[in-house]
Amino acid sequence: MRRTSIVAAALPAAACLGLLIGCRATSAAEVRLDANRTLGAAVTFRNLSVVPVYDSRAAAADTYTTLDEGLKAKTVTVKESPQGGDVNKLYVSNMGKKPVYILGGEVILGGQQDRCIGKDLLLPPRAKAVPITVFCVEHGRWSGAASFTGSAKTLASQTIRLSAQDGAVAAAIPELNRTRPGGLINRNQAAGEVAGSYERISRRQTQVWAAVAQKNARFNAAPASGTYREVLEGTGGNSGASVEPYIKALAGALSSDKRLVGVVTAVDGKVVAADVFGEPALFRKLWPKLLRSYASDAAEAATGKVAPARPVTAASARAFLAEAAAGANKAVDRAADTTITRLEGRKAVLYRSGASAGGAMAGKAVHENYLAK
Repeated sequence: MRRTSIVAAALPAAACLGLLIGCRATSAAEVRLDANRTLGAAVTFRNLSVVPVYDSRAAAADTYTTLDEGLKAKTVTVKESPQGGDVNKLYVSNMGKKPVYILGGEVILGGQQDRCIGKDLLLPPRAKAVPITVFCVEHGRWSGAASFTGSAKTLASQTIRLSAQDGAVAAAIPELNRTRPGGLINRNQAAGEVAGSYERISRRQTQVWAAVAQKNARFNAAPASGTYREVLEGTGGNSGASVEPYIKALAGALSSDKRLVGVVTAVDGKVVAADVFGEPALFRKLWPKLLRSYASDAAEAATGKVAPARPVTAASARAFLAEAAAGANKAVDRAADTTITRLEGRKAVLYRSGASAGGAMAGKAVHENYLAK
């Protein structure tokens, strides 16, 4: 089945957006992305702007169980390696009746140490012990249970999501029977690629640790194990006091429009990220976690001050999406049930995830994550 892009390039049109006191909208003009999708007017609170993405053909389905839903219902398990643990690999099982969608950048708590999920993952019902690439966000602990009990209420920051996805996708170990221009890869080539994948993960892990240390320092958090969880949970340093005003202002600021499938975000007037989903229900379930991540980045950029409002236009958001989607530097990570395409433009990177064509979910598009470089 042919997979279509969730967001494409663009021309002008119109949208609706509900506002709360403390937020302000920019021009009511709407911008068209393609035949079915449009960008609404931005809502701005302090230095954070959120631009809604609407899809007129979005299905009113609720296809996927999220990580949090699965962990709470105990139909999803996340476990350490049975060999005693591996910093950059965990194993996920889905014993539920619905497919599970795990968002790259979600932070799972417990185990031998807290970890950040490297990339999007789709798990069909009854999938057992599927390996997933992760990155440590708690360098000072290596002890505890074999299983994870929950996830942080905030997604990792945009810089950490970019490092984690770059590492997880670039490090995907190729199948040994994959063909090359010169024929099948030989054992030496395979060994070299495996070694290269570990090196790429190690480099990105170093970047993630550095970013976690920076986030903790910016919010005056000093956890004994160096964990990122206190900032993500709003209990470390001044993280809660810094982030909560954004949450109160923006949590209900998007309209109840059933076509709403995602947002583009800007900090200090500059577009920095977008998350667009194939189903409104999936976006709605993940919106609280996404908003907290965007708010944390904005609060960090404000460096403890009350930042002035810096709105962004839908036209700027459209240009950001189009530049990344047109990226010529392309990589594809294919697994049994999840295919991720990475497109890199001059200023931004796009990660597009969907169900593999031959998998249990038949090539369905799920999520697009755009991140400024």
